[in-house]
Amino acid sequence: MNNLEQRTQTIIEACVKEKETNPLAIFRHVAGQESVQIHGPEHHVLDGACLLTALRNAGMEFDLPELLSRLRQEGLQMPGAICGHW
Repeated sequence: MNNLEQRTQTIIEACVKEKETNPLAIFRHVAGQESVQIHGPEHHVLDGACLLTALRNAGMEFDLPELLSRLRQEGLQMPGAICGHW
């Protein structure tokens, strides 16, 4: 597992444990972890993961670990800095 994969795995693990319903609070908690670089390519996973986590914690029913895994797979395919060009 490379460094980016490890950082996104940290995001996923933190989100699965999270109980907060406010996506901004979730973002601050998860992004505040030492291994997460919010301006690194892992933010392609971080943003969506926080929103999905907030929805699940607010009562929407879906398989959070499954969707986070899918989000991670797709987010890791985006090249770094691509969002600044799109």
